[in-house]
Amino acid sequence: LADESDIILPQSLTRLNPTLISGKRLATGIAQGQLIAFSQIEPEHFATEHKDEQEETRFTTAHQQVCHALSQKIANATAQEKEIIESHLAIVNDSAFVAGIKQHLADHSTANAILAEVERVSAQLRNASSSYLRERVLDIKDVAIQLLTAAYPEKNLITEFTLNKPSVVIANDLTPSQFLGLDRKHLQGLVLTHAGSTSHTVILARAFGIPTLSGIELSDCTKALNQTVYLDANLGVLAVDATPQVTQYFHRAIKLAQTQQEKQNGFAQQKATTQDGHCIEVAANIACSIEAEGAFNQGAEGIGLFRTEMLFMDRSQAPDEEEQFNHYRQVLEAANGKPVIIRTMDIGGDKPIDYLQLPEEHNPFLGYRAVR
Repeated sequence: LADESDIILPQSLTRLNPTLISGKRLATGIAQGQLIAFSQIEPEHFATEHKDEQEETRFTTAHQQVCHALSQKIANATAQEKEIIESHLAIVNDSAFVAGIKQHLADHSTANAILAEVERVSAQLRNASSSYLRERVLDIKDVAIQLLTAAYPEKNLITEFTLNKPSVVIANDLTPSQFLGLDRKHLQGLVLTHAGSTSHTVILARAFGIPTLSGIELSDCTKALNQTVYLDANLGVLAVDATPQVTQYFHRAIKLAQTQQEKQNGFAQQKATTQDGHCIEVAANIACSIEAEGAFNQGAEGIGLFRTEMLFMDRSQAPDEEEQFNHYRQVLEAANGKPVIIRTMDIGGDKPIDYLQLPEEHNPFLGYRAVR
């Protein structure tokens, strides 16, 4: 997406004096719906000082339940969902993560042990220089909620959030699991207070064509809750308190966007050819395997760059050969014979990986990072 400063609002909108809240564009599109605040469970809700002799058993049972549940979800997942659920299973099974929780169990309840380890890992991620790693904090939170819910079923905290009409959902944080739990028949758009372009939630939103903005606080639009709003993720604005004239503008904009999309779909699978008859290959760049299917559906003739380092950056140890094979296989299956260029991992400099223990270099672009 272009820089936000390059966006110029059309005069046909500004002359109507609309009430607009600006945000960062993460997934393009225009949506209309009732603005609904997402009610979410926070891991801290499970905190308890109560500790008994069954804490280790409680954690082990919860761990097994979550692993089983995630494995079942993977078996039934779509291509877009599978990779992210697999990354959550990798976190749950991470030996350092599990060992850290068990170490805390010596002096803490299961809940507090999980919370302590989650905070330790999250603090490391928040301090990372890579924005991709910083955005993995939400995945750690997602896994923590799953473990805590399994460990304390008696708390009976409400985990379901139901949409029953076309809605634009606003949330401080929305984990990938919470996103996948939303009814996409009614989900028209997303407003996320904290999210970046490499967030797994945003990657899913993009894959499913859900217009998404970030950087808008819930307090900015409290008066608009449960009212009809218009989210224009092409312009980077959320329109609230719309007048009849503004409503008419967005209805027309939505109709034009639908017409344009239908027209583009008609061209998507056609060859890109210059006026003098030269064919030009149009390929897509992807960072994870779930993006491949959408790229080919939009007419990509190949994958020009598959950034494989992202597969290595979401964990405390390198993926094994089988996991890497499955990711590459997903892309090749989606390509169905079309070319795929796989870049070996581009690591170092602004993309550090602690478990590789690479020495600091004055110019990493000419050092270990360059030797791939």
